[in-house]
Amino acid sequence: MAKIVDMFNAVGREVGPKVIPVGLAFEMSYQRRPDLRWHDEHDGSHPNLAGTYLAAAVVYGTLYETNPVGNVYNYHGKLPVDVCQYLQQVAWDVVSAQR
Repeated sequence: MAKIVDMFNAVGREVGPKVIPVGLAFEMSYQRRPDLRWHDEHDGSHPNLAGTYLAAAVVYGTLYETNPVGNVYNYHGKLPVDVCQYLQQVAWDVVSAQR
């Protein structure tokens, strides 16, 4: 993963766009909470609802340079509040580490 991160960051510096570290957020989340799953069971590749929420929190934090922790949106109650808070924290930890 470190080689991939270095490559994306180098290309981002070269051509100018922000690099949105969604992959790093997934990796951190799996390390911190291996009991939770962020990908669909049918293929293990596509994000489930929680994975999509994590990716969105990372995109939000990166683009707006704003901490997503405290956002009350939980997909109309389909995600538990504690899971949303956890995902928001992971997103911000990754985004702030990349700044």
